[in-house]
Amino acid sequence: MSKNEAMNQWNIGEAIVITLLTKLGISAVKNNDYALRYDYDLLCKYEGREFTIEVKFDKYAGRSRNLAVETHNTKSDSPSGIMVTKADLWVQIVGTEKDVNVVSTQKLKNFVRDEVPYKIIECGGDANARLYLYKFDHILPIFRKLSLENLLEELNYNE
Repeated sequence: MSKNEAMNQWNIGEAIVITLLTKLGISAVKNNDYALRYDYDLLCKYEGREFTIEVKFDKYAGRSRNLAVETHNTKSDSPSGIMVTKADLWVQIVGTEKDVNVVSTQKLKNFVRDEVPYKIIECGGDANARLYLYKFDHILPIFRKLSLENLLEELNYNE
């Protein structure tokens, strides 16, 4: 995937999640602060509580039945993705906007630390990412379908 394709997919994913969160009564704005670009994608507010979200849109996951989690930037040889995000929640779009899932970022970090991936891809994404590839039946059980109740429960996991 080219860098432009990756950026376009990233923007589409964020727009999908902002729309869904708004329907749930959650205020969500895109992080446009360049200095914080690796910390989180969306700043959200619900009933006076602020939280952050990392958004991932894997349009190939629905066909491959695998989910990729970025862990390392192979060009700069530094941690990336799940290993550096400061977001409270990780929202994963799996294939289409009809399959949107949420998990506590800490829960996903624990999973990646403890579970062996099906496969490791060294130059995935826009050719600079180490991706841990997990079969759906292995990783999706830690996720929940995006709903207000599930989102709030995953936020409470972090406390």
